[in-house]
Amino acid sequence: MLIFMDTEYDSDYSLISLGLVTEDGKDHFYAEHSPNIARCNRFVLENVIPQLRNEYMPLETIRGNILEWMGQQPRRNIIATDSPIDIKILLNVIGKLPDNFCGNRYDLRPLIDTSIFHEAVCEYHNDDYPWHQALNDAYAHRAGWLAWKIKNR
Repeated sequence: MLIFMDTEYDSDYSLISLGLVTEDGKDHFYAEHSPNIARCNRFVLENVIPQLRNEYMPLETIRGNILEWMGQQPRRNIIATDSPIDIKILLNVIGKLPDNFCGNRYDLRPLIDTSIFHEAVCEYHNDDYPWHQALNDAYAHRAGWLAWKIKNR
């Protein structure tokens, strides 16, 4: 099963927020770590920080919660992201992927420039589901992938 993931991070690639969504869209995980404002560039300050829920957790708590959530998923999962940086940030937090997750990543980058993927992602985002919020972006990636998959059957 694909698990769609997005992260938001500072200039040092330290986690700010992380969202995970199952392929069927029935389950998700979201966590925020308190950002170090001094390490946030202008883009992050203007676009990411305003989207945070201010439900900050220590990294050790996030680590435990992610691993618990991942452990509840089926036997074989692949993380789908639009950037290899997302996986690096995840691994910085959890250390290594659990046994029920493959080491390979499903790369969404080839789909991003397709009109069907792009339109579905843009359609997903609105005032209720703004851009640059990790969970919203993970759900948007799922929407884009589903639209692309249906078109390319």
